[in-house]
Amino acid sequence: GDQGVVGYITICIQPQPGYWKVKRVGHISGIMVRKADRGEGIGTQLLQRARSYFEQSGVQYFTVYTTVGNTVGIDFYRSHGLRPLHTHLLGEI
Repeated sequence: GDQGVVGYITICIQPQPGYWKVKRVGHISGIMVRKADRGEGIGTQLLQRARSYFEQSGVQYFTVYTTVGNTVGIDFYRSHGLRPLHTHLLGEI
């Protein structure tokens, strides 16, 4: 039957400032898979498709943004070879 949307990924390719050695970087702003469908490899397929798109577009590096509390997501990304690059800190006024 029709299950509707079980997952999605949002990506873009962003040009970097001229003084950067790497001129274009891919960005993944999130991968979401419906809880009932997790563990079926959907997230892995979405990530693989994003990587293929970046590669076909001549992009060598990509980033993923997620919260530090998203331990399941961080474990998923680490299992696919990603590693921490920056830490953003949030202040409140």
